[in-house]
Amino acid sequence: MKNFLSFLNKNIIRFSFVIMLFLSCQIILMRSFYMHLLTTPTSKIVGLIINENPQFIFQYGFLFSKSKFVINNSCSGINFMLITFWTLFFLISKNINNKFKSFLLIPALVIFSYFFTIIINSMRIVMFLKIKDFQKYFYMNNIPVPHQSLGAIFYLTSLILLYLAIHYYFEKQQKITGGDYENVVEN
Repeated sequence: MKNFLSFLNKNIIRFSFVIMLFLSCQIILMRSFYMHLLTTPTSKIVGLIINENPQFIFQYGFLFSKSKFVINNSCSGINFMLITFWTLFFLISKNINNKFKSFLLIPALVIFSYFFTIIINSMRIVMFLKIKDFQKYFYMNNIPVPHQSLGAIFYLTSLILLYLAIHYYFEKQQKITGGDYENVVEN
């Protein structure tokens, strides 16, 4: 507990900045115009995978008429992007002792979180479509597939795997550098 309080005391400015950034992003990105930053590339990737061109309808989102589904603002993955950013920030920043480097880390993590979200969100939507096709193949149309539950499980699994990969990287680098975390980030 004493180590945690010491760590928190050393990093209070950094954490305060990230909390303000997080809340600002949440407010700004929830505006429907900015949601297109996530839904447009996601729709294009899903369209390429399922071989269908989405049609944008202003009030509804990206309509896939052949497959009979819509990618709209609720499917954007904005919360997943922000959670990914937070997870990575706290995981990586605790290994950086230089405050300037930790502030440089923020734009890099925003960019990574953005692209990671688009990829994972596209995979989530395609996975759901494949499950619906699987149901049709086995005549299980009367069994509802809980869309939000599958999404939550998929997102959680993705975050856990990302966390484990980065944690493994830092553990491996710690063995190489002898516990000097500043060299881990520089290498």
